[in-house]
Amino acid sequence: FLNIKIKDTQCGFKLYQKNIGKKIFKKISISGYEHDLEIVLLAKKFKLNIIELPIKWTHQDNSKINLIVDSFKMLKGIIKLKKIK
Repeated sequence: FLNIKIKDTQCGFKLYQKNIGKKIFKKISISGYEHDLEIVLLAKKFKLNIIELPIKWTHQDNSKINLIVDSFKMLKGIIKLKKIK
């Protein structure tokens, strides 16, 4: 739908060079969970290389995500991203 070739856009662990992070975050328009997708779309727009590396992740219980409500919010944000990107 968004033509993204990343396996896990929602992983909270991302690393940027300072100048690239500033360039991307100046353009962020979404503050919900879908902001990770916007970061990838902006990197693509700026023709930046994205490298996925494996990390060791430990799941934490007691997530604050509501699967029903947050899924609808994210879908709405993704549709908005599709329109503006």
